[in-house]
Amino acid sequence: MVSIRCMTYNHAHYITDAMDGFCMQQTTFPYVAIIVDDASTDGEPEVIRNYLSEHFDLDEDGIARQWETDDAHFIYARHKENQNCYFAVILLKYNFWQAKKAKAPLMKKWADAKYIAMCEGDDYWISSDKLQKQVSFLEKNKEFVMCGHDYKIFFEHTHTFFKETAYQKLEHLPFTYDLDNFFKGDYTQPLTCMYRNHDRSLSIPFGYKYYRDRVFFYYVLKEGKGCILPEIMGVYRKHSGGILSGKSASENYHIYMSIAVQIYNKEGDGRALVLFKRHALGYLSHLWMTEEKKQIPKNVVQMAHMAPLSTTTEVVGSFLFSLLSGKMHQLYHQIKF
Repeated sequence: MVSIRCMTYNHAHYITDAMDGFCMQQTTFPYVAIIVDDASTDGEPEVIRNYLSEHFDLDEDGIARQWETDDAHFIYARHKENQNCYFAVILLKYNFWQAKKAKAPLMKKWADAKYIAMCEGDDYWISSDKLQKQVSFLEKNKEFVMCGHDYKIFFEHTHTFFKETAYQKLEHLPFTYDLDNFFKGDYTQPLTCMYRNHDRSLSIPFGYKYYRDRVFFYYVLKEGKGCILPEIMGVYRKHSGGILSGKSASENYHIYMSIAVQIYNKEGDGRALVLFKRHALGYLSHLWMTEEKKQIPKNVVQMAHMAPLSTTTEVVGSFLFSLLSGKMHQLYHQIKF
């Protein structure tokens, strides 16, 4: 019924929380957590192996299997107590990200699930009925192709939670989104998302230089609507080794501006330029607030070469308005990496 896709790299200190969240799920259906470790160097593969030894039936006289290829070690097993919980662990022998190799072919053995849930190795779930609630929602609401939920944000360096949940400021939950408002906010945090499992290999064009979750969910939402459920069922962990926090603010702003332009160029969808404007404006406010004002003219020129001139003109106009109206500090914190 459901497969969970957990991509992980050097999350030895965090992966146990993620696996605990998978195993705690109480469902009326079987599910398999596919955990792909991309040749971690911090001891994470051993942490995963030890977890399996403690909590899973590895007796190969039963359903458990272990095998090896040139690319990876595979372990498939069932939880000792939660009979609906299965793990399919793929321990890569070399780093696929560095080799620019796709991981999806390694998971095709478990590719026939009706629904796909996501959670990276440094995030985790805190509700035992997360999967059940999401499946029930999608089963009852065929016009929706995906759903998420509210979540907490945890700062690893201070060991504190952000005072508000991620979607606390939305006017109301459940909250419905589609491609008309998809680019106006951040509604598709992967650790919360479950989507219908369709073959989208032919609908997503090749050639995306920056292929992030935003790109994938754009194509998912071409098939229908998404919904954010009101329950708080997960934790997003911010730490120095994260995908976003491991890059500078400038890099992140440029990546998301590029994603917006790529979608606009490939699909001719002007709605994607809303994302460009958000992050271009955020970047200019970042340069202003971090005393890098001299970099602003050069970056405006770069923006004009990336997106339509009218879009860059709108960005500059909004930036100047915020500056003259004394709202630069507010803008900076509103769109900040």
